[in-house]
Amino acid sequence: MIFSKMKSHFKTLSLLGPHDHLKYIFLKRFDPFSAKFFYARHVLWCDDPFLKDINIIMRRGSSESFSIWISLREHVIINYVLSEKDLYVLTDFSVGGFKEIFCDKLYDIKDPSSYEALVDIGSTFGEFTLYMMMKGFRGGIITVEPFAKTFIMSHGRLVKDHKHFTILIDSSAHFEKIFKMIRGEKVL
Repeated sequence: MIFSKMKSHFKTLSLLGPHDHLKYIFLKRFDPFSAKFFYARHVLWCDDPFLKDINIIMRRGSSESFSIWISLREHVIINYVLSEKDLYVLTDFSVGGFKEIFCDKLYDIKDPSSYEALVDIGSTFGEFTLYMMMKGFRGGIITVEPFAKTFIMSHGRLVKDHKHFTILIDSSAHFEKIFKMIRGEKVL
């Protein structure tokens, strides 16, 4: 048992490096959501070249709210989450989402630049949108996430063709409302 724990710590140290490993130990020991500010980097065990450039910054807001900034080179996705409970839910989904998108390539699109619109339903923190932008997508974006309000920046400016809905998709009427906005476009 002790040997396997030590092996796990050494593996984490080798993956993160000494600087990020200290942050990892600090965040694991203390409740990260009680701090005013903390920085975390998701390190996943795969070779996607984009992963080394991902940075995640979480900040506690004035009350129970949080802002989550995910940056990947010149693109930044900013999420505002209103409660710690919602943040825990989104964080759990986000870790799996990063793995599915960047490592497993479950949603890999060969030429995203050929599409005019991207609809990201259940966008979590916008991991898929970020990945598609890095692969060349430059069209209109619709993100849907009931637990967060999302803003997308590219090259220091808000993406004008981005609409965000904080609705729970629980009926065909919700889908119709979203898809009416992009009728006639080639959708990703």
